[in-house]
Amino acid sequence: MNQEPNVMSKPSRSGSEASASANKSELIPAVDRAGDRVAVSDIDARRVWVAAGGRCTFCKEFLAEDETTGQAVFTGQLAHIVGATAEKKSPRGKSGKSLRERAQPGNLMLLCAGEHKVVDTFEHWALYDEEQLLAFKTQHERDVRELTGLLRKPKSTVIRVSGDIRDQAVDFSKQAVIRALLEDQRFPDFSLHDDSRNCEIDLRAQDGEDDNDPTYWHSTSLTLRRRLRPLKNHLKTKEIDHISVFALARIPILVHLGTLLDDVTNVTVHNRRRGNEQGWGWYARGRTEELRFAVIEVPGEGDPVVTFSVSGPVDFDAFPEDLRGKPRYDIHVEGAKLSPAVLRSREDLADLIETWREVLATLETKHRNQPISLVLAVGAAAAVEIGRAHMRGVHAPLRVFDRIDNTYALTLETN
Repeated sequence: MNQEPNVMSKPSRSGSEASASANKSELIPAVDRAGDRVAVSDIDARRVWVAAGGRCTFCKEFLAEDETTGQAVFTGQLAHIVGATAEKKSPRGKSGKSLRERAQPGNLMLLCAGEHKVVDTFEHWALYDEEQLLAFKTQHERDVRELTGLLRKPKSTVIRVSGDIRDQAVDFSKQAVIRALLEDQRFPDFSLHDDSRNCEIDLRAQDGEDDNDPTYWHSTSLTLRRRLRPLKNHLKTKEIDHISVFALARIPILVHLGTLLDDVTNVTVHNRRRGNEQGWGWYARGRTEELRFAVIEVPGEGDPVVTFSVSGPVDFDAFPEDLRGKPRYDIHVEGAKLSPAVLRSREDLADLIETWREVLATLETKHRNQPISLVLAVGAAAAVEIGRAHMRGVHAPLRVFDRIDNTYALTLETN
């Protein structure tokens, strides 16, 4: 059932003969096995190759060169979805399609030799039936068209931060990040760093996360600063147009990450969805109608404390002695039930951050230059944006607390 590539070398010619030959396709020659199938025309073969972007529909291998040697050899094969004939040995050959219809681009997909062997093996016919293969072909060709149709501007430089959360490793694929950016019509740019690590800040190897070991928080802070240091140079030289942040780690780390990203920089912090809608993105567009954010001021003495009860309630009974009796500003949700998904949209998050900015302005008036203690029950995207809204050159330093062993412990301090 294979349409094998067969690039034949020919003696050199000149003049009109060479010119005519240059216009003839040598990519995938038409094959007609003893007249029992309709040959695929060269122009239709080209259509399939172009629609697939020169990549295997299944494994995405680039098929215009040999992976091992790097030689410019066409290694791809055209595979029939419905077999080229109705013979018993023809994979998925029992169909009402005519032989001519079977040789059309709509019934052909580009595969590497290995994947072609898999789908045409008799034991796999039921698994890779006509409907399944057509779905693979359609999705692959749609992906190729959408990705190659994007302009490099607006492009977005990607920063990924992954860490342990309560001793549970978190991870997310590069493909999921790309899908999220394509939804925003942005071209993913992974070239911020020159060490080929795709702008990824991996904190999972850091020890002491679950024990509130001071060295853990110190080392993660140093890692963030070091990995983001090239950012300033790229911003100065205008090499970065936009930054997309995908981050999952402990809340203090995410706040610190936010403080390292200048508030005036064009940054989009992506939300990690929960439950059945897992992935990167929001749950809705526009503001949630009943959702509001209110602030309760509690009088006290000393440095101010700000709490956020958004994804869940802050447990005031678990406050350490260091936070008790101090002036407190409690930001909380009204009109909706506290949950990790209470922020349904970018607009909801923007409203929360606007409330935080108003509190920061109040702190500048009433508690100027006094360190601000933060106790947060928020999601990952909100934690990063809370850090971004704090301007290091204007606002007092942050002291970020986290829940450790039934109490809130100081973890990170920003300068």
